[in-house]
Amino acid sequence: MDRSKIEDLVRQIYKTRTSNDLAAVLNLFGDNALFHMAGASGPGRVAARAEGQQNISDLMSAMISAWEWIDHQILDVLIDGHNAAVRYRARMRFVPTQAVV
Repeated sequence: MDRSKIEDLVRQIYKTRTSNDLAAVLNLFGDNALFHMAGASGPGRVAARAEGQQNISDLMSAMISAWEWIDHQILDVLIDGHNAAVRYRARMRFVPTQAVV
């Protein structure tokens, strides 16, 4: 897959994540995909890593259950070979308390 297709796929994953539709998000990950969330600074720092379709499904299911994405803005997409990293900003609702962050 060339660089522009990787970037298009990454942007589609983030756009689809805003739908909070687990099945639609998972359809965009390959069987051997690796998902790594490095986290953000400050309180509520979150980091996660999942490899393979089932592990990504489990992680995404937990994330979507806990966090409803309201909107997002991709700040940077960095691509190195077949690896991509994204820096983004998002407004989310923590479902258990309905708090928006």
